Amino acid sequence: MYLSKLTISGFRQFGQGDAAAELTFQPGVTALIGKNDSGKTAIIDAVRYALLSRDQMYFKVQPEDFHVDAADSNVHDIRITCVLSDLGTADQATFAEHLTYLDGKVSLLVNLHARRLATEGSARRWVEVNVRSGLDGVGPPLEMTVRELLAAAYLKPLRDAERELSSGRGSRLSQILYHVDGIKEGMSFDSENLPATPAATSGLSLLGLSEYFGDLHRDRVPRPAASGDRHRGYPPPAPGDLPASRWQWPPLAPTGWPAVLQAHHRPDRRPTGQVP
Repeated sequence: MYLSKLTISGFRQFGQGDAAAELTFQPGVTALIGKNDSGKTAIIDAVRYALLSRDQMYFKVQPEDFHVDAADSNVHDIRITCVLSDLGTADQATFAEHLTYLDGKVSLLVNLHARRLATEGSARRWVEVNVRSGLDGVGPPLEMTVRELLAAAYLKPLRDAERELSSGRGSRLSQILYHVDGIKEGMSFDSENLPATPAATSGLSLLGLSEYFGDLHRDRVPRPAASGDRHRGYPPPAPGDLPASRWQWPPLAPTGWPAVLQAHHRPDRRPTGQVP
């Protein structure tokens, strides 16, 4: 299924009535293009509020999210409606009690209604949020467990590509890879039992390959070489590490290994089964 229609009323840049926003989408990739402060982020956040997202950021509708009209007055209601179309058989079974027929087709409508409330005689403000299904939000309430089934992966704006795309738990890269189908299909990497053949390397999962290359790279970070060293950038073997008969510098990888592995081959950590 996919998000086919989005209606936003009273939320940030989008007013109510004729000033509300209504967007229709097609299956596939959608790009939002516009000037700064034109409402692109508001559209994304409206979807996040209604459908939830799987990122680790905590968010909820704030009093500042309510639209301010031309008279500099805050509206008191935010309404966001997401229409999800092309539900498969499994989707229809999962959301059976929340489905609606639109134009003869089965759809799922998610209606978020937020009200800005205040205690009489007090400056205290808070927001009451209800999420229901059906036309005009008159269907059954959508419990959190149901909404979590609709949650999508959200990637915040990329400001620092080098930092955000670095490896590490919680990084942008880890969020992307976590949702890649088949990321763990294959063998795991074992630093104490390195792959001995190209076939063994090919059997590693995508995650295993990443860990393998990272393990090889950690011990191959070039150290400053002495002036005139014809192997500049390659640290010479430390005396006593291994018998001299086992050293060949620069190191040579076994014939037939992939080029990327040959470039990082370490004779000081021979794969299991390799004859010295």
